[in-house]
Amino acid sequence: MKRFFLVLIVSITSITLYAQYSTSEVGITGFRGIDRDFQNTTLFGITFKPYITENIQLNYSLRMGSSEENGFTLQAPMGILGGGILFVGSFDEEEDGWAGLAILTTIIPEGITYNIHLDYNSTFSPYINILSMEFTQYYIQPYYEIGFSFKEYFAENIYASFDIRCKSIYTGFEPVGFVGGTIGICKL
Repeated sequence: MKRFFLVLIVSITSITLYAQYSTSEVGITGFRGIDRDFQNTTLFGITFKPYITENIQLNYSLRMGSSEENGFTLQAPMGILGGGILFVGSFDEEEDGWAGLAILTTIIPEGITYNIHLDYNSTFSPYINILSMEFTQYYIQPYYEIGFSFKEYFAENIYASFDIRCKSIYTGFEPVGFVGGTIGICKL
């Protein structure tokens, strides 16, 4: 139990210090996708992208919606599933420390973004997400996606972006193209 509290305190302290000295973006996102069989998917959600350098961000997103083929769809970072499994395992009294590891696993990002600043208000941002999971009523599967976004900053901390991405599952190449956008706030 002592290890759990130690890991928890170190995690909270690290995250708090990181948040005080970093810039991050939080946005509301929406996507419309069409797969190779012309099945439509519509997703809405939130994104969180903390900067780790001036040009590199970590990607976290939680999107939900529906698809014609699979019904309800939820997309999230893979760490949420791994952290959930470890957290359930932490209830065994003999396995001390698993809850702390579960917290650390949950905060693993799903990917990274590299920002290319075109001018003071515009940014071109290619990204890759390799640790993503999709949950539907029929399956749970990992997937990866690549894409880019074009961000335009309005006012001082408000931005809008246009995004194009392609996602595919790991077990076979089944690409799904998505077009969408994000409206968000950048904390400086």
